[in-house]
Amino acid sequence: MSARRLWPAVLAAVLIAGALLIWGVPWLTKPRPDMTSTPTPPPFATITPILLEPGARVCESEVALSPDTRTAIVLSAKFEGTGPKLRVEASMDGWRGEGEIAAGYHGLEPLAATIPAPPRNAIGTVCVENAGERSTLLQGTVEGRIQNRSATSVDDTVIPQKLSLLLSTGQDRSIADRLGQILDRIAAFKPPVLAPAVLAILALLVLVCVPAGVVYAIWRGIGGEEP
Repeated sequence: MSARRLWPAVLAAVLIAGALLIWGVPWLTKPRPDMTSTPTPPPFATITPILLEPGARVCESEVALSPDTRTAIVLSAKFEGTGPKLRVEASMDGWRGEGEIAAGYHGLEPLAATIPAPPRNAIGTVCVENAGERSTLLQGTVEGRIQNRSATSVDDTVIPQKLSLLLSTGQDRSIADRLGQILDRIAAFKPPVLAPAVLAILALLVLVCVPAGVVYAIWRGIGGEEP
């Protein structure tokens, strides 16, 4: 094998390995909020505020709760001054857990309330009540691309906005820490043949074969046919 064809392939292999080390490993090991459910993600472009007057209560139905859930997160919309105290309640058949968001927050902030762990996986409801003496605005959305089966209501009246709501374990974890959990969730609604172990093997093959294929293509392509 001539150096004319060998060195470009070696250089490509070094560049791919360097990219994986410089970008791939940090991306896999970067701590991120460990979400257990995303009933309604934050708006992509336009916030449609939900007005919550003193004593008013906004609820999101059809929310997936799990025993890993420890934190409920809503987001404040833009407003002047500081927001009032909020009371957060998560509930399912036979269980209810409460948490609080302290007063003093500002507009466009994530607001997290620690709640007791639900006893089982179930579909339930999450409500946020204004426990203060002044009104506040929470983020909602009417964007069609993030609509879901949940319904949002204020004092039992359904509104067009969907309350932006996130549920998490309350911890930051990396993708590398959650590989088993991620594979289990990917395989949850797939045929039995695509079990987590099979998906793990496929992922390893992709990680190995795709870079190897790039190097091989460069090796075969550069220099053409040797005399």
